[in-house]
Amino acid sequence: TDADAYVADQLFATLDTKTRRWELGDGQTALLSDTVGFIRDLPHHLVASFRATLEEAIWADLPIHVADASHDQVTEQIAAVEQVLTELGCGNNYLLALNKIDRISDPTVRVVLEQKYPSAILLSAATGEGVGSLGSQVIQRIGGQAVRVTLRANCRNGKLMQYIARHAKIQAESFQDATARIEVVMAANQVDRLRSFGKDVQILAHTAD
Repeated sequence: TDADAYVADQLFATLDTKTRRWELGDGQTALLSDTVGFIRDLPHHLVASFRATLEEAIWADLPIHVADASHDQVTEQIAAVEQVLTELGCGNNYLLALNKIDRISDPTVRVVLEQKYPSAILLSAATGEGVGSLGSQVIQRIGGQAVRVTLRANCRNGKLMQYIARHAKIQAESFQDATARIEVVMAANQVDRLRSFGKDVQILAHTAD
C-alpha cells in the first residue's frame, strides 16, 4: 500500500496493528490490516493475551496468512499458524501467500511448495512478482465475480455518485438533466449494495463480465 511502515528484523517490532487502504483495481478497494506475527508452540495464555490484536484475523472478511517461502522450516511455520488460526475459529477461510520467492535459489523448492500448497499465491513483495495475482484472488474471494452493469442514477445523490466512482470502473456514461446512464464493471456484491440507494438508482442490465 506504499504506507512507509516501520520494518525491522526483530521480535515484535511491528506489534501494533496497522490498517491501510488497498487499491485492488477496477474500482475495488479493501482495508488491509497487518496484525501480529506468530510463534510456533505459542502457549495458550499468550494466545489469550494477544487475542485483542488477533481479532483482526477473527473478524476479517479474508485473513491472509503470509509465510516466508525461502525459510528452511516454512512448512513447519505454516502448520503452526494454521493451528493457531483453527484455535481462534478462523477454520480454513483464509488465503495463503508465500512471500520472498525471489530468495529461493533452488527451483526444486518452488516446485515442491506449489505441489504442497496448490491454492497458495507465490509472490515477492520486493520485486512485485505475484502481487497482481494476490489482488485478483482477494477480489474474487471477498468481492465476487466481476459483472458488467448498466444503471440509471440520480446525479443529485452525492453519496450514490461517490459510491459508483469509488467501487466501479466506469466504461461509459451519459447525462440528461439530473439523471445519468452509466455502464460499469464492478464486483457482484457491490451491485447488491447499490440497491440500498433505493429509487435513486435503477439497474437496467446486469451480466457477467
